[in-house]
Amino acid sequence: MKTYLICLLSIAFCELLAAQDGKSEITVGYGLFSTAGAISKSADVYSTGLSTGMTGTERKSDGAFHIGYRYYDCKTQCLPMSIGGTFLYEQTQSNAFAGNTEAGRFNDRFYTLMGEINLIYFNRGKLILYGTMAAGATYCTRRFIALDGDSDFADAVRLNFQLSPVGIKYGNNTGVFAEAGLGSKGMVCMGVFARF
Repeated sequence: MKTYLICLLSIAFCELLAAQDGKSEITVGYGLFSTAGAISKSADVYSTGLSTGMTGTERKSDGAFHIGYRYYDCKTQCLPMSIGGTFLYEQTQSNAFAGNTEAGRFNDRFYTLMGEINLIYFNRGKLILYGTMAAGATYCTRRFIALDGDSDFADAVRLNFQLSPVGIKYGNNTGVFAEAGLGSKGMVCMGVFARF
């Protein structure tokens, strides 16, 4: 239910901004090595009743998928920047150990909503160099599945961020982008965009 509410609010926010005089941009991307790994390794974040004291090893991630919206006010904005928001989803799996004994596995899911600012360093038509700063919150869920089939569930909300000092975008109304940084999108993030 929380995921649907977040998506609905994101769409309403995008519609409100699109009604203004400026340019809108939708991005869809995929990132690797996100902060979800640091969250899932923190045992105090959301240990389940069955998994208290256990640790996760051999963590596997599907990567961080995101969809974002950016708005640039062409007429009134004095700084070369855009504002917007991003919704991210990531899922990880790891083996659960109690000491040296395997006890089951953890399935972790991360739903992140962040506001972001993009500073444009260089804009020459199709080629744009920029940096991104974003902050928001991550709703984390953990399901522990024991080897005997028992399962347990826990969840938590944690603050999250993205700092990508280097980003490159190529294209006019549609194109590709790549970012390097640290945070919920990952150390390396790439994808496609469309402007309207």
